[in-house]
Amino acid sequence: MNYESFADQIVELVGGKENVRELEHCVTRLRFGLKDVKKADTDAVKKLEGVMGVVTTGKQYQVVVGGEVIPSYNAIVKKYNFEGGEVDADDDEKEPLTFKSLWGNLIDYISGTMAQIIPLFIGCGLISCILAVARIVTTVDTGSSTYLLFNSIANSPFYFLPVLVGYAAAKKLKCNPFLGAMLGLFLVHPSFTKMIGAEMETTLFGVPFKALSYASTIFPTLIGAYVLSYVEPFIYGKLPKVLKSILGPFLTILVMSLLMLFVIGPVGYYIGQYLAKAVIALSNIPFGIGVGILSALQPVLVLFGAHTVLAAPMTANIQNLGFDAVVRPAFIMASFGGFGAMLAVAIRCKNPSLKGMAYGCSLTSFLGTAEPAMYSFLIPLLKPFIAGLGGAFCGGIVSSLLGARAYAMGKNGVFGWLVFEDTIIQIIIASLVATAVGFVLCWILGFDESKLEKN
Repeated sequence: MNYESFADQIVELVGGKENVRELEHCVTRLRFGLKDVKKADTDAVKKLEGVMGVVTTGKQYQVVVGGEVIPSYNAIVKKYNFEGGEVDADDDEKEPLTFKSLWGNLIDYISGTMAQIIPLFIGCGLISCILAVARIVTTVDTGSSTYLLFNSIANSPFYFLPVLVGYAAAKKLKCNPFLGAMLGLFLVHPSFTKMIGAEMETTLFGVPFKALSYASTIFPTLIGAYVLSYVEPFIYGKLPKVLKSILGPFLTILVMSLLMLFVIGPVGYYIGQYLAKAVIALSNIPFGIGVGILSALQPVLVLFGAHTVLAAPMTANIQNLGFDAVVRPAFIMASFGGFGAMLAVAIRCKNPSLKGMAYGCSLTSFLGTAEPAMYSFLIPLLKPFIAGLGGAFCGGIVSSLLGARAYAMGKNGVFGWLVFEDTIIQIIIASLVATAVGFVLCWILGFDESKLEKN
């Protein structure tokens, strides 16, 4: 791709520079925050070289570009300086307050926050995988300084997750990201964590509070950053200009720390706990059907750009239980169900050009990036997409029945197997089932290749 040319074209087609509030990216998507989504020429965007699809959620306009996302993002930012929050959004039109707008804004907020952090999970998760393999196949000394160093690198994002979420959420909401980080910093400070479970009564000037373990939590600082986006401008707006730089940070930190300690922190903590329990309850549905349903639902969530929301219960499960037997297995099964269907499409395609593309998409699905296959073949053909959902459903059931457990965040596809450590055989078997069912269903249902030839 000519990234400079692509930057010019994509910005023009989403309504021009003046229509862009912000630009972020996740693993495969450019996430534009647009002032008016209606100004974007979606049909023309889809025809750009490298674009695999477009997803619109609220005012977030997601352009799927797969492995080209990083260089594409860098080219756009370099030329237009769009990077998160640097574009003035004061002239945004206020959309009517409806359930649809509230839901869209909620998904946009959570997804836009978590998308910034997920690459960190994937990278450190791979380090966890390497350590796990080393423990299994070698006599590595787990007490050595080398092992402990790498283990601390692998686990640090989870331990300091409240800080990362606070920073990313504040950046998303265009308030001071360092104040957002502060919301989580004091909650994981050694002085605070010493009070957790201690016999002494925890009080602030005689007012009791409960010291909870906020390590690896998401919702306390996610909610806190939202409150901060109102508290910070209110405080700064009331102060004389000469005192803003001195008293502004002080009063904001003081007010938000008290709110986090007594209200927001506990509320967010228990929201995370109950959400994790709800997800865990899926694994208790007889015959593994719950995990099967979530596996089949995952590709649908990807279509709406809402799949990153499941990062919250996944990290909560890993923190509380030491593993995740629901969300990560479901993501892996969705990946291999789609791979099986895509492989059947590749084999049955008669057009040589389409066949070559189909095999390429099959490979990317196997390696864990599903969007090229989804947007180029499975969704346009529809029946193969349904076949992939069927494969994911069956694989999810097998995964649950065999007791596959992920011990880190990890990635989708074949590399995702590594985070299952002692249950890697179970997840491989489930993946083979998902692949086989997706392949057979696609072969039986068939597809109309002419739908692709016309495009």
